[in-house]
Amino acid sequence: MRPRGAFPGWGAAMRPKSPEPAEMDPPIAPKFYGFYVPIGPNGESLVQCHSSCKDFANSDCHVPHWAKSILLMEDCGEPIDPATMPYKHREQCFDLVQRMHRQGFSHGHPHPRNMLVQPGPLSLPPPLRSMASPSFRLVSFGRWRALSHPLPKESQLGAKRAFEKGREIDVCVAMDELRVGHSDSSDDD
Repeated sequence: MRPRGAFPGWGAAMRPKSPEPAEMDPPIAPKFYGFYVPIGPNGESLVQCHSSCKDFANSDCHVPHWAKSILLMEDCGEPIDPATMPYKHREQCFDLVQRMHRQGFSHGHPHPRNMLVQPGPLSLPPPLRSMASPSFRLVSFGRWRALSHPLPKESQLGAKRAFEKGREIDVCVAMDELRVGHSDSSDDD
């Protein structure tokens, strides 16, 4: 499922009989190019697991020379540093979290390390972009919750409650770490 407006290249509206695209909000998340698993000549996956590791996902086993899966996404820059950012840029990052909520998703971990910045605007060729007009994206969706997608064995009401609780936590964490919505926050422009 891809919510309109959350990813680059989605939801560009055109005005009738006009070559100009309608103004849109910037994307929330990076472009996703694919999840690649190496395959052998017969089409079988070459990703391997230890037969002796009962909890492979949490093991510290190091296995050199094994094929790895790759999640390929757009490079969206570096993690933000709220301490060095003007208030308007911190507000833009907070707006990404709120826009994600309006799309029916809670992030689950909206800390600055999961908010990236790169020179913008992205409509310009890379040599013409600057940090005077930065572009921001949210990453790390391992704890996200969707309003309309319950987990297995979870009711629709349970999914709604989990989303609402996640949204509440997202707002509190993002406001605190980005220092937005506080009485002293607009003084440091």
